[in-house]
Amino acid sequence: MQDPFDLPPESPFWEFLQAIEILDEAAVEEFKAEARHSWRPLGEILMRQGVLSRADIADLLTRQVDEPMAPLGDLAIRKGLCTQADIQNALEIQKQFSPHPIELVSCDSRIDPSSLFGAILGYVKFLERRLQEQAPAA
Repeated sequence: MQDPFDLPPESPFWEFLQAIEILDEAAVEEFKAEARHSWRPLGEILMRQGVLSRADIADLLTRQVDEPMAPLGDLAIRKGLCTQADIQNALEIQKQFSPHPIELVSCDSRIDPSSLFGAILGYVKFLERRLQEQAPAA
């Protein structure tokens, strides 16, 4: 078993569960795919809200080819298609309707609830340790 505290600080919950052998690699990939499937793109949310049109999205995606590191929301704001408030609202909706990894694994009958609880507690300790390491020395 890999020591989960040796994981890089940006490691997602999935990798932590794999390190402590709650999930195997195949299960991790399955959960990642399920999370991607349920995630809604920002452009889709803005379009459903009537903030952007399909043509706007197409134009922004074309612009994103030239600026691959630029988030779609930033491009839309720069082009004057929406406001920062529109983007923040859409991001909140995206976050609200995208399941957290804990939600996905807790609904899976293959995972023992008490093992999952222990894993969540371990992950909290992992995150707390990472925060302490990043904190400036007093």
